[in-house]
Amino acid sequence: KFSCGSKPGHSKQGNLCAAGTSNSDFDKDCVTCPDGEYSAQGALSCTTCGKGKRMADNTGGGTGAESSACLNCPQGTYSSAGSNSCSNCAKGKFSDSTAAHACVTCGPGRYSGSEGSSVCARCPSGTYLADTSNDESKHDSSGDCSNCEAGKSNGIEGATECTVCSSGKYQNDVGRSQCDNCPSGKYLMDDGIDALLHDSFADDCADCSPGQYSATGASFCNDCSAGKYSSSAGSSEAICQICATGKFQ
Repeated sequence: KFSCGSKPGHSKQGNLCAAGTSNSDFDKDCVTCPDGEYSAQGALSCTTCGKGKRMADNTGGGTGAESSACLNCPQGTYSSAGSNSCSNCAKGKFSDSTAAHACVTCGPGRYSGSEGSSVCARCPSGTYLADTSNDESKHDSSGDCSNCEAGKSNGIEGATECTVCSSGKYQNDVGRSQCDNCPSGKYLMDDGIDALLHDSFADDCADCSPGQYSATGASFCNDCSAGKYSSSAGSSEAICQICATGKFQ
């Protein structure tokens, strides 16, 4: 048998240990819970707040049940078990839910340039971020988004790659959201295979031969219709002229 003063969960005076304290020994008094732990009245021991939670008052000696003594970490933060406070997610990481016990590295096409992010930003159109590793240093700045190379483009945010221009199109510059059409009278046959065949208007958009024409963005040239001709290279349909009386084409 125990005396009132020595019963676990009680003080030496025989009273129940107050919430926020505990006593598991026979001849000891109730002691305050350490930082990051809590207890209800009459507790034999203190309990740590779980992962993704913090003490409600940010100090030790929390009281009551976990639902009142511990608070969920908000979005953009996390904690390990027994934490007094929640920590911000590092740059390059995020947490989009409450009560997170860890933050997640931003995925391909995304970055986070500030601490405590609940969502990662998308790389702007005309850029891409292909990295699929778990290295937050490759996702912690807008500078991690690379410009599309000349001859390529992308028109979406959060891209993981850029696309080679399609037939009839080119792009001289880097970091572009779309490719430009070759003008009428010119053509470009390659259809999104080789960026080097789309990275220069002067070199890649070829003139239609005399007797042929093209509209803007053409992948090939058409012959002038019967009874019409063009004597110069690089003609549009409007330049195909009607043959003079007594002549044909």
